[in-house]
Amino acid sequence: MNMKQNTVYMLIGSLFTLAGYFLATLANNQPPNAHAQDNTTKIFDKIVCKELEVVDKIGKPIARIREDSKGMQRGLLIYNIEGERFAELDAELRGLILYNVGGKLPAMALSGLFGGSMWLYNKDNNKVASISSIDGKGRMELYNKDEKILVGIGSIKDRPNDGLINIYDYKGNHRSYTAD
Repeated sequence: MNMKQNTVYMLIGSLFTLAGYFLATLANNQPPNAHAQDNTTKIFDKIVCKELEVVDKIGKPIARIREDSKGMQRGLLIYNIEGERFAELDAELRGLILYNVGGKLPAMALSGLFGGSMWLYNKDNNKVASISSIDGKGRMELYNKDEKILVGIGSIKDRPNDGLINIYDYKGNHRSYTAD
């Protein structure tokens, strides 16, 4: 192509570009605002995923919503600053589980069809105390280092206004004191 032909084609192309721009302006179709993507808050109507994990700036987990591979254990895990489990809401157990430093279990509270329960554990993960409510009757138990009951306090079956204190020795021998 020679110079004259190139100039004619560039002129025709420029005319088509200008014509398109003027037609768009006449039709009141304005080009969308173009800007670079920013890192501000985004709002979504719905997010669907099988697991969601939130991490800090260096990649340590902060929280995770998950379901195990069998679909049985669902829950929300919250992690401490070291990235270890701190608390867990467990849908299968219907409860709250708390962890101490090192991931050991200091406390657990569960709710069920017939009432709720709470267990406290020592630094070796042995149960030391429990409080429960079954069918409207309360019970509290204290345990020794081997998780054997030392003291149990509760109501007497079929006598909701009378209490019962059961005392056990370190060998597990039962001693009982009642309202009678």
